[in-house]
Amino acid sequence: QAMQTDEFAEKLRELTNEFKGKNVVLSVERLDYTKGMPQKLDAIELYLEEAHAQQKSAAEAQEEDDEAGQVRSNRLEGLQKKFKERRHGSSALRTSVKHWIRQAWASEDQLDHAKTVFVFVAIPSRQKVEEYKNIKDEVHRRITDVSGRFSTGTYSPIKYLFHTVDLNELAALYARADCCLVTPLIDG
Repeated sequence: QAMQTDEFAEKLRELTNEFKGKNVVLSVERLDYTKGMPQKLDAIELYLEEAHAQQKSAAEAQEEDDEAGQVRSNRLEGLQKKFKERRHGSSALRTSVKHWIRQAWASEDQLDHAKTVFVFVAIPSRQKVEEYKNIKDEVHRRITDVSGRFSTGTYSPIKYLFHTVDLNELAALYARADCCLVTPLIDG
């Protein structure tokens, strides 16, 4: 029934705009030591490190390719000039050579971590118990660390909601999510 309300529709519109062009990974759970939140953050940090390293390596390779591409481009221009001078090649051949070379040197799609956002809804739980305070502090610190390392002016890898969420917002989050991450250490 929540998905039939105007509040749901409005919240879904907001989330769709907020995460336009992004893959949303949703996790909803009590902030509890049995839910594996620190371990989940370890895995996310590893994913972001690997994606960042892959992107950096691709950028370095692109620089090398650009330099090599300039040499190839100069060589291609020289060959095209010879073709033109000899009048043996047609305009279509020159165009197809350029097209083939662009296709051959095109880079593969790289993993783009900036298109993935992890949304955590952590419901406060037993806040007066020392173990729960400790897990809350650890999770908050880790989210701050990971976000600090991988955020840019226009991107933050983690959106963290540490409060209860009303049914319309929760339904909209589930509707917008591309997948959900459920990783309890212990559950029963």
